[in-house]
Amino acid sequence: MAKSRQRKRPSSRTARGLNPGFGTREMFVLTTPGLEEALADELADLGLHGRMDKGGIAIDAGAITMRAIHLYSRVASSVRIRVTRGRAENLEDVGRVARAGAWKSFIHPNQPVKVAVANSGSRFRHRAPVAKKVEIAIRDALRGPRLPGPRPPREEAVVHVRLVEGKVIISMEASGEPLNKRGWRREAGRAPIRENIAAAMLRLADWNPGEALVDPMCGSGTFPIEAATIAMGRASGARRSFNFERFPCHDAKAFKKERAEASTGVLDASAPIVGGDRDEGVIAAALKNARRAEVDDRVELRQSTFQELEPPCESGLIICNPPYGERVSKKSVIGAMYRDLGRAMRAEWSGWRIAILLPTARTKDALDLPVEEITRFKNGSLSVVLYVGSIP
Repeated sequence: MAKSRQRKRPSSRTARGLNPGFGTREMFVLTTPGLEEALADELADLGLHGRMDKGGIAIDAGAITMRAIHLYSRVASSVRIRVTRGRAENLEDVGRVARAGAWKSFIHPNQPVKVAVANSGSRFRHRAPVAKKVEIAIRDALRGPRLPGPRPPREEAVVHVRLVEGKVIISMEASGEPLNKRGWRREAGRAPIRENIAAAMLRLADWNPGEALVDPMCGSGTFPIEAATIAMGRASGARRSFNFERFPCHDAKAFKKERAEASTGVLDASAPIVGGDRDEGVIAAALKNARRAEVDDRVELRQSTFQELEPPCESGLIICNPPYGERVSKKSVIGAMYRDLGRAMRAEWSGWRIAILLPTARTKDALDLPVEEITRFKNGSLSVVLYVGSIP
């Protein structure tokens, strides 16, 4: 497990603070399945603890904590607020459970509603009737005289329905676009790694800003840019918007202040952060991303093969997501590439640590380095293994 690192955290008073109309609610903080421990470690740094489940962490908290997770969590992919749940053997049960939710806190009257249904082992054979039943029930719960105030948002309120065995769980989407979208990556190479996966790998590899970092196959620059924003104290969600900002119960004044606090950071220039790639066009895209993230003066990005890169100091962490799957289809090419990679590391990078994504144990054998498996997850549609170790 990664060592705990300093993070801005809500105080014990504000972490449990409540906004009128929100209350204490169960939330499910989602991440890529396989990265739950990294998420739990990160939330603990924020003073938050919950129940680990496949694909995330369930916690009971108020609005201030919900906003803090959106501002500061790098590993989370989204947050769902559980509004209502109950037994559901038929559509009438689904409607009854849905109508019981406190929808006036989360959806404006006449706001468009989108209902997404996930079915896991329940007796319901079709999702569309369930979605329609929930939408009608929510409309019923929102009926009443129109109160004075702003017009309802044009954007859809997204409601998630989960059917599991004889139960129905209905939640509000609080995040909107996935939280891995920080707002800076508009240029992407082939098969880019998601920012929240990059953050989880850095955490599981025990990296901290005082340690040098090199990504020899940086592509669009995700690893070095994510590391640079960590080193500069930049909150991952400070520069984007979220669905919860349209909730009727949202405290816009408080969130404006919290966002301003999250936007401040202190430059930590104690260790180099370097990215290299043999493709000139990819490096040009990475530089544009770094400028948008305002870390171009903190990272060094260069066109280079790994064999041409030189260690910037005596020790540090090499982190990389080398080609596999669709990017390299021939097994003979993959084997040769990993053998060359391992040989170059042993020759020039002795004393450095390594965190690397590999698709199979065979590629690990070709790399020929003393690394151990940390976790397994899917990068896109491909199953991968995170290995961490030291270069002898």
